Amino acid sequence: MKPLGLNRKVILMGQHKHNPTAISAKNGELPPKPKKMGKRECDRLLYAKCQEIVYGRLGRYLKQLKEGDSECP
Repeated sequence: MKPLGLNRKVILMGQHKHNPTAISAKNGELPPKPKKMGKRECDRLLYAKCQEIVYGRLGRYLKQLKEGDSECP
């Protein structure tokens, strides 16, 4: 095999012939990769989860105080 280019990385011709993952992808045997979650969607879900944790616990605590339970955490 003959290296192409003069870069530091050596790219060998015919490399795709010996890579089983590339062969499977070429034949359509592999499912497409799932897309990554976007930054805004990630931020939105993180914010919602934090709100749920903080206000969920606070809400339960306030409800216990309102009902007069003496065993509040």
